[in-house]
Amino acid sequence: MSIFAIRQFSWRRLGLFIKSDLVINSSKIFTFGMTIFVALLLCGLTNSTEFLAGDFDPSVFIVVLFIGGLWATSKSFADLHDQEKSISFLLLPVSNLEKLLGRWLLTAVGYVVGIVLIFYIVLLLVAGFFWLAFGRIPVIFWSLPEGMLYCFTTYILQHSMFFLGAIYFKSSIFSKTILSLCVLVLSFFLVAFIIFGLFLGVDFFNGWWSLIHFSATVKLIFAVMTPLGAWLLAYLRLCESEI
Repeated sequence: MSIFAIRQFSWRRLGLFIKSDLVINSSKIFTFGMTIFVALLLCGLTNSTEFLAGDFDPSVFIVVLFIGGLWATSKSFADLHDQEKSISFLLLPVSNLEKLLGRWLLTAVGYVVGIVLIFYIVLLLVAGFFWLAFGRIPVIFWSLPEGMLYCFTTYILQHSMFFLGAIYFKSSIFSKTILSLCVLVLSFFLVAFIIFGLFLGVDFFNGWWSLIHFSATVKLIFAVMTPLGAWLLAYLRLCESEI
């Protein structure tokens, strides 16, 4: 296959790349999925009163979504930083865009879909347990708990940062990404404080804080530009790895 052909985007190659990733990491995915399954199952069984009332506490689900998903994302390009596996990864007959999109689909979309499926399997199992043990079937809500859509969009936003960190950093990726985000946020507020307080003469908290919380435009720009910028930097960083 010529280099020119590889550089052209192919849905078939993308599908084969994702399939290959799933097969190679099947044992890790199974172990990770079973860990999440057991955690959610124990939560359902130990919160019997809330579950029987159909008031399942989604906090564990949210923790699993963010902590588990972002940790898995930070490991998504481990083969790129491994001395033995990096050459094989870079020589795969797949374009950089296909590699990037494939890993994004697995850790962002695939992870969310997998977590939701596990969540409803746990609901059915716990409902069956209560029916056998107490002769009662708890209220099963087929819609996700309130606020889950916001959690999913927030996860995609944060996922882009850890996705970039997975390519950029070579070790301690999860902790380094968190530290980088903290430095970035503090620097952002420092610049805002200087602009609003020193140059514009506007009270920082009354001006900037209200702008952040009440301006839908600012929120929309931040929610759109942050992942786009992270994805672009991740792609450029991946291209640099070939040099």
